[in-house]
Amino acid sequence: LLFKNVYDGLYFYPSGSINIVDVRDVAKASLLLYEKKIFNQRFILSGHMITYKDFFKAIAQAFDRPAPQFVASVKWLLPLYYL
Repeated sequence: LLFKNVYDGLYFYPSGSINIVDVRDVAKASLLLYEKKIFNQRFILSGHMITYKDFFKAIAQAFDRPAPQFVASVKWLLPLYYL
């Protein structure tokens, strides 16, 4: 859904950052856990931090689309909370 929104023309991005992990690292971790017969446990995989601005910019560049330009400010969202 994130990729579709950027492709369709997303104007806003949230402030802050997100931790992303390469799918190959997730697959490798899954195989290692399976081989060691480790089941019914949860793990947190961490790759690196990237700002939402840079995250959406990278997606937009891959689609040759314009990147979102405006931060979705909390003050814009607060009125929606009180509806």
